[in-house]
Amino acid sequence: MFRWTRFSSGSPFAALDAPAARVYSSPAMHDPRVDQLARQLVQYSTQVKKGDLVWLDCYDVPNCVPLALIRAVVAAKARPVVRLHDTRVTREMMIHADDSQYEIIGGSDLDLMKKMDCY
Repeated sequence: MFRWTRFSSGSPFAALDAPAARVYSSPAMHDPRVDQLARQLVQYSTQVKKGDLVWLDCYDVPNCVPLALIRAVVAAKARPVVRLHDTRVTREMMIHADDSQYEIIGGSDLDLMKKMDCY
């Protein structure tokens, strides 16, 4: 049986105003090894420093991976720039692309990479 409930703020949309980490995180599904890997990549492998611009180029990974990387980069007082890719979609586009499209994509990636301190 359905029962109406009053929210503490009086608004049924109160949950939408909550910080994203509380709304979308699921402790039961969280794997701490992802956080450990992110910290190791940021602190040891790439030695990210305060103020660095860090390009996180993620291919076919679950959302928890870029989220953990963003948090690790921010914890290092650096600034993340994120691009998520789906290789099936990219492959389909590349199969049908011509040389001018390759030049545009390559130029765009090169411009972004030149602005980054870490990739």
